[in-house]
Amino acid sequence: MLSLADAPPAIIAPATASPAPSSPSAPPSTSTRAPDGPDAEPDPAHQFEAIMVKARQLDIPPSIKPYRLPNPAAPVQPGVAGSYWPSPHLLSGWLGARSRLADLGITASVNYVGEVSANLDSGTSRKARYADQWAFGLKVTTPNILGGPPATTQITITHRGGQGINAANGVETLQLPAEIYGRGEIWRLTQASYRAGRGAFELKLGRIPVGDDFASAGCEFQTLYVCGATPGQISPDYWHNYPVAPWGVRFKQSFGKALFAQIGAYQVSAANIDPLNGFRLGLKGTTGVLVPAEIDWMPKFRNGLSGIYKIGVWFTSADHADVVLNTRGQPVPVDGGTPLIRGGMVGFYANMRQQIIKPRKDGSGGLVVFANAAINDGRTTRLDRKFAMGVIATGLVPGRRQDEIGLAIGTVHVNSRLTQGYEQLSTMSSGVEVPRAEIAGELFYGISPLPGIIIRPNIQLYHHPGGYADRKDVVFVGTKTVINF
Repeated sequence: MLSLADAPPAIIAPATASPAPSSPSAPPSTSTRAPDGPDAEPDPAHQFEAIMVKARQLDIPPSIKPYRLPNPAAPVQPGVAGSYWPSPHLLSGWLGARSRLADLGITASVNYVGEVSANLDSGTSRKARYADQWAFGLKVTTPNILGGPPATTQITITHRGGQGINAANGVETLQLPAEIYGRGEIWRLTQASYRAGRGAFELKLGRIPVGDDFASAGCEFQTLYVCGATPGQISPDYWHNYPVAPWGVRFKQSFGKALFAQIGAYQVSAANIDPLNGFRLGLKGTTGVLVPAEIDWMPKFRNGLSGIYKIGVWFTSADHADVVLNTRGQPVPVDGGTPLIRGGMVGFYANMRQQIIKPRKDGSGGLVVFANAAINDGRTTRLDRKFAMGVIATGLVPGRRQDEIGLAIGTVHVNSRLTQGYEQLSTMSSGVEVPRAEIAGELFYGISPLPGIIIRPNIQLYHHPGGYADRKDVVFVGTKTVINF
């Protein structure tokens, strides 16, 4: 059977820049590449051979920053990456070093995330795979150029390692079952930002992951379906989530205590996702700008239940190749030719996270629901929309007041124009699979055996893996470990 991984590259989404920077099967490209597909009209006698050309898989980069708070019922704050490290620290005060640094206006952090995953069926292997990330951060109090309270400078360096289970075990999914994998097994400058405010206005600039401030969402789960900023998971070629940090600036204005608005501008460059060099600081290779805008509402109801609701839109000026058509307006796999280049892509997103049951003072007994959605430009993207929702509760098991239980489900949709292209290919040759949509879910149980450590064993189910309705469901088991040293 033919699949997205066996179809002509042209119909999969020819691009002028590498659009799959965290593919488990291959590292991201570091330079602008020529459009996929033939430069001339294909010979009909070789049409079937063209269909068999190996193309890259549809893999979406992870976005990860684990927890700061032990209580998942606490709403995500706007302007903060929507995931939190556990507290307190495993190593407490670092023998007094933490307090001495605090006296100097310095906050240091060392964090670790490790994920083990294994597919119970399908694939070419059933071997368990492991991927991880180290993060080293410094936040320094600095003078405020706006004349307000002291500003902060944040420096974060990360390292990712391990294996992607999709490529290693021959399992195809549209979203990664181990979201921590991707963006190269290298050291990266993940943030170098300056943040200052005055009154109701706030400025942030420097090297900043887009998903830290826009469409930010929680990352309790191991599947990428419900981890981090959704736009970056279906538009990975220009919306860069953690740990990639393009040059950017963000302006934020508050209107009272519950309403905020923000707009940003970020560099679009394939050099930022170089899998061999995570410290590229220049502007060389810039192809455009990404401009996201967002409105956040943070209500707190009379019963004490708080939440956060976000709506956003984005625009990118960078050029991208049409997902199907050539410059003559015909499908590239059938007519050949040069892919049509389009500019001015747009997208929309919405997030919500709401407490349903207010937790006790010790953080137990809370219940929170959340949902994330994104729709992007159907002219140039292989995945055109994604939706996920879930619930997290603490203290449901008697005698285990701090334990967590999380359940989530999500779906991602293959571009309908791309699906039509595969349908056309299927009329030309037998055995061509037609991708449409994938549905996945995860159930985890979280425990904290020591201060600063959270361990979440989980099970995931992928229905119509890869978007193919005739493929057998895939079950993954895994464990996500988060440590705040």
